[in-house]
Amino acid sequence: MKQEMSSVDIKYIVEELKSLEGARVDKIYHDGDQIRIKLHVTGEGRKDLIIEAGKRIHLTTYIKEAPQQPSSFTMLLRKYLSGLRLESIEQHDFDRIVKLKIGEYTLIAELFRKGNIILIDKDNIIISAMRYEEFKDRVIKPKHEYKLPPARENPLNISWEKFKGAIYSQEVEIVRALARSLNMGGLYAEEILLRAGVEKTKKANELSEGELRNIFDRMKEVFNSPKKPNIVYKSDTPIDVLPIELKWYEGYEKKFFETFSEALDEYFGRILIESAKIERTKKLQDK
Repeated sequence: MKQEMSSVDIKYIVEELKSLEGARVDKIYHDGDQIRIKLHVTGEGRKDLIIEAGKRIHLTTYIKEAPQQPSSFTMLLRKYLSGLRLESIEQHDFDRIVKLKIGEYTLIAELFRKGNIILIDKDNIIISAMRYEEFKDRVIKPKHEYKLPPARENPLNISWEKFKGAIYSQEVEIVRALARSLNMGGLYAEEILLRAGVEKTKKANELSEGELRNIFDRMKEVFNSPKKPNIVYKSDTPIDVLPIELKWYEGYEKKFFETFSEALDEYFGRILIESAKIERTKKLQDK
């Protein structure tokens, strides 16, 4: 069962969330790894944007009761951002990173690994973060410059020549070469190869130029597919949520939605409900 959004998912949700640009930040709530930003959108009213570090970003109708005592991170975000306008929302390259420019500040949602939510100023200096961390090549702490993780190739704008060089330089299976070097993950690598009719276990450096060109063209096709948000089910259990329809899930039961936010909200909302049920059962058993 899918637990977090992919780079492809983020591409599509950011395109959709651009409709929020110009909205006013009314209030911010923080609970665990999640923040919820209550926005006022002109002509539409209230919208709630949820960001869960390391996992997801979308509009939500699952409004959890706010913690009785706001965290220090909540208070800081409210102090800096309340009343300001959401100027822009962007995905950084093809990474699982979303930048929300709010007034003169930027709220960065890192949606990879454990994830983080970081507030920086106009000079790219960190004001605060959900969690403070130190890595080999960057430090997430106040008063440090915010540095992005090392970049990988972006399949949305990679040229044919650069793509050819990146793939032919690898002595691994083509499915692994695509998933890793082009930051798309295993599912979309499998989908591209399925559409191209190329066996996924073939060595990347042993493909013919014709086969590789077909893979390149199918990759561009997949990442420019029209939006068709859906949840995929197996035996009545949701197993995936997607912005587009994939041949990989041909024959599976699907539920389609008007927006990707609605699909994500239903999918992850159900996970939260199921988790809450398990937690309640565990507490009863422990008594």
